[in-house]
This record gives sequence, C-alpha cells and structure tokens, in this order.
Amino acid sequence: MIGRHRLTAVCATGLLVLLGACSGGDDGGDPPSDEPTASSEASQPGADLPSGWTEQQLEDLRLGIPGGFEGAPAQRTDEGSQTTFTATDGSEVPARIDVFVESGRVGTLEIRGGLLRSRAEAELGADVEDPTSVDVPAASDAEQFFYTYDIEQSEGSTSIRQVDLLVDPPGLPKYGVRYAAPADAFDDDLWEQLRSSVFVEDAPDA
Repeated sequence: MIGRHRLTAVCATGLLVLLGACSGGDDGGDPPSDEPTASSEASQPGADLPSGWTEQQLEDLRLGIPGGFEGAPAQRTDEGSQTTFTATDGSEVPARIDVFVESGRVGTLEIRGGLLRSRAEAELGADVEDPTSVDVPAASDAEQFFYTYDIEQSEGSTSIRQVDLLVDPPGLPKYGVRYAAPADAFDDDLWEQLRSSVFVEDAPDA
C-alpha cells in the first residue's frame, strides 16, 4: 500500500509539474470537460487495437488503453488536464498510464522535453535516456524518452521505469502520454502497442 501511494505521489506531484501540469487532486471546482470517452467506432489508425483494448479520446488525441486498466476522472492542472489509468492487478506498485492535455502555451517540443528531462534528473535522480523521434499521425513532431528512478518503500526501494511520449500537433493543445511501472514489470510490448495507437484527429492549424 505504501508503494501504491508513493508512486502516485511521485507521478502526481513531481513529474506532472515537469509537463507544466501539477494536479494533486480535486480542487472543488467545476468538473473538467475533457474526461476520456470510449469511441463506439474507432477510426484509423486506432481501429487496429489489440483484443481487450478500448479507444479513448481526449480533445483531438486518440489512443488505446489496455484491458485491466481502470480510468479516473480527468483532473485540472495549471496548463490543462491529466487523466490517469491504473492497472487493477493488485500489485503493490501498480502500473499506470497518464495522459496530459496541455492547453497553455507550454513551448516547443524541444523546450518541453528538455525541461522534463532536466527536472527528472534533478528532482528524482533519474537516469534519463536520450530522446528519439517517433511518428504520430497528424502531429507536427513527437518524441519519446525512457528513464528510471527509485522510490522508497517500507521494505526497501523499488526501481521504476517510465517513458514519456510528447506529441506536438500544429497548434494547441499539446499532448503527453506516460507509462510507468516497476522496472521488473515494465512491459515493452504493451508500450509499443500503446504508442502505435496514438494519433491526432482533426489537428488544428497553427
């Protein structure tokens, strides 16, 4: 249980700030308008999802969420919103998927990615790998990068492996997709399937 809360705290109060999206929890305001919705008919390229996955849409971003992950209502952030999907397998430190919708002027992909990596190193002591460009349909640019860091638990530390995908459409909003899990349970195939499901629909002009 300590590990579950610790991973949530790390992601919700530390790394969300790195994307300009510090949420923490319900601020008592009006409910957000960009909660995820499962599409009744998936459109390409999201139609080709693995069995048991569901398609979600947040603003103009579509992506697949694996079976066994439970979503929570979107939370408001300083720059937009954050939606979290958490694995329901009963793990002490469950895997999670975070999706960020950044409606503020958060800067170019180079600025966003550089800031996130620098703070992950400074605030978490993370070992950050070099970013790589990836193809996201209808996005102007996109990159992903992996990093690992340790969280303390009652019986020692646990190594967390995490990957961030930053997606830049031609205009606003900007998007981020994150997958985090204990390093020994990080599923590279799941991430590749998730990343391949991401696309931007009806991207606005800059």
